[in-house]
Amino acid sequence: MKLRTKVIISTAATVFLTIMIVILGVRLVLVPNFLEAEQNDAINRTERIQGAFRAIELDTIEYMLLDWSLWDDSYQFVVNRNEKFIATNITETTFRNLRLNALIYLDLNGRVVYGVGYDQKNKEIGPLPAKLKEYCQQLAQTAQKEKIKGLISLPEGPMILAMQPILTSKNEGPSKGTLVFGRFLNETETKYLATSLQLDLKTQLPGKDLPQAKFDDLVGKSRNDLTVEPFNNSTIIGYTILKDLNGNPIGLISQTIPRIIFNKLERTISIFIAVIVVFGFLLGIVILTTLDRLITARIAKLAAAIITIGKKEKLNLTVPEEGNDEITTLQRSINSSLRSLNQAQIALFQSQQSYNAIFEDVNDIVFTLNLKGEFTSVNKAVSRVLGYKPEDMLGRNFEFLATPDSKSIIRSKIEEKVSGQQQRTLYEALIKTKDGRFLTLEINSQIQLDNGKPVAIFGIARDVTERKIFERQLNDKVKELEEFQSLAVGRELRMADLENEINDLLGKLGQPPKYKS
Repeated sequence: MKLRTKVIISTAATVFLTIMIVILGVRLVLVPNFLEAEQNDAINRTERIQGAFRAIELDTIEYMLLDWSLWDDSYQFVVNRNEKFIATNITETTFRNLRLNALIYLDLNGRVVYGVGYDQKNKEIGPLPAKLKEYCQQLAQTAQKEKIKGLISLPEGPMILAMQPILTSKNEGPSKGTLVFGRFLNETETKYLATSLQLDLKTQLPGKDLPQAKFDDLVGKSRNDLTVEPFNNSTIIGYTILKDLNGNPIGLISQTIPRIIFNKLERTISIFIAVIVVFGFLLGIVILTTLDRLITARIAKLAAAIITIGKKEKLNLTVPEEGNDEITTLQRSINSSLRSLNQAQIALFQSQQSYNAIFEDVNDIVFTLNLKGEFTSVNKAVSRVLGYKPEDMLGRNFEFLATPDSKSIIRSKIEEKVSGQQQRTLYEALIKTKDGRFLTLEINSQIQLDNGKPVAIFGIARDVTERKIFERQLNDKVKELEEFQSLAVGRELRMADLENEINDLLGKLGQPPKYKS
């Protein structure tokens, strides 16, 4: 991969990573804060629903009940059961105007003096819910001591209930009983509440409008009888927990709240990301252009100059030096290295010439073998000694020259050097020449290593055939002399002759005489 490509990839990756870190930072820092602000806003809105429910529903029904319980006509009705009072006051219009579903008069013992229910949907008066009577009778005595208002759970649904003692219009007693108003918190009443507040409200009951498990989860998460949770990217739901007079949760009022803060945040982040991406793209172009001009292009030019020098194989050439920075220092260092290499090349050439002269002119065979025993180089002396041209030897195994006994000797010596048992070996081997003669060669070889590993074998082979003949003759004469000495017949004369002959042979071998003449 070219340096320019690496720079482009690295710059793009750096810009991309920077953008991702910035976006992640925005997400980790801004989003939680905005979500918290959104949740606090939703909680405040839900708290207002909670307060509005108390004011519009509970306080209103209590106020209307107070008007009826502190009334002389109601006071007398509990005593005399006046049918005219019922016909005049407890009508369909009364229930519709007061938005009531139940009206009950109880005596001091909690017995029902008069009680009816009202169906707002069918607009007709009917009987009371059976369970409502039981609630009212149980709470009658308590209502004589304190006003009661709140929610109760009936099979028909939750009901807003208010109970007060019946007194005179002057708020004087003694009390004659208890007056009860009841209003179902149903879909109709929820719509009335939603219209009054101009909000999107729903009453939801566990097991009917939402699963019991979901209802229990919302109750468990609620604080001060309210909780909020996102519904989707555009809506958040606020829940007001409805509890009965005993404090038990019986339902909830849900409010749909638009996620204005969240949507504004998403739009802001999208714009911010777009700006960051454009900025990163422009920054990447600026960085790439700057790097290309100051570094990449100069390095490419330097590389091209070095390649040209390498192709021409002229180390006396130099690369151009431009500027005054680190790349300029590199260029100067390369030129210095080129000059040093040029000088070294000249010295190497001279050394090679000297080596070649010695290698080719020496009388002994100089050779190298690979670890398989194949010739990789051999000097011209092989033509004089064995009759083979050097080029005929290259690539051939030594075994084509050696006798069977010599093959095993040479092979074992090679194995000793390759295995590390010996660094250098000196031995003799019987070698066959090209014309069929057999010569005795003295082979002095050593292993060549590269980073501690054997790579080749360097050796010198000397023809010692004539020397071996002289040695055998010498041994024969010495043996003969010893035999004459043992016989002691004509010993001195024969010994003198033999000593002279021995000295002559030693002279031919280039050794000093052994006996004095």
